[in-house]
Amino acid sequence: MVDVFNSVYGYFETLVRDNHAKDSAKFIRDRSNSLLNYLEPTLLSFVAKVSESHGYEVMDVYGLKSRAKDDTISIKYLMILIRLADLLDVANDRVNYHLLRQNLKNLSETSKFHWISHLVTDKIELDTDYVTDEKAAMGDKPITETINLKLYLNFKQLTVARKAMKCQGCQMVQGKNCLIIKIQDGDDRTMVCDESLCTVLCCWMMRKHDWLVKELGALKDYLFSVNNSLFKTEINFVINYRDEMKLDADMFDSVQDYLDA
Repeated sequence: MVDVFNSVYGYFETLVRDNHAKDSAKFIRDRSNSLLNYLEPTLLSFVAKVSESHGYEVMDVYGLKSRAKDDTISIKYLMILIRLADLLDVANDRVNYHLLRQNLKNLSETSKFHWISHLVTDKIELDTDYVTDEKAAMGDKPITETINLKLYLNFKQLTVARKAMKCQGCQMVQGKNCLIIKIQDGDDRTMVCDESLCTVLCCWMMRKHDWLVKELGALKDYLFSVNNSLFKTEINFVINYRDEMKLDADMFDSVQDYLDA
């Protein structure tokens, strides 16, 4: 009976997760004559389309032809923004430890993994840096824009992990109390990370943020195509860690089980 319940629960959980983007768009469209009747039909259609886009495949957004310079509203830009906002909503203000502790045994392996990942995440921040190569010609992209997405964890686990497949489209560099994931672009997005010893923490965060890393790779390619001859953009995903939280053993085991599956 327990196995049957878990199967049914897992089915509906997957159904909701896989369709929530379409459901959000339907929610908006269905309220065109009630809750959202103050919006003009064209604008409401735009809002619904943008909302739905956070569930699209990467190329279904970044492959769109953009007329941002001519249009008053750039649907493509709005789609990119809502996708990034959705992917960056990862901090532990989404989860309560005591509720998670009480209900852990009732959650699927996938839900356990994601909620525990939120639990160990304090915040994520974005900052940018600009460096000018004074020796470079004006048309050779002398200004380098570096976008750093900084993830702050309250947990540390740097033991070597068992990993069958290497990450693709990025390179990891060990920093001081951090892992720096350098996002690749162009042909380099098909290359695998050359780090020989993957840590549990790196495997964990790269699995959790797989969609974010793919999004950042597509964003980097897109910025290369639209930037003028003055700029080039580098993107780093920086995983900062500190050994503060003593994660419950069964919670860590749940993470390990999910990574090993």
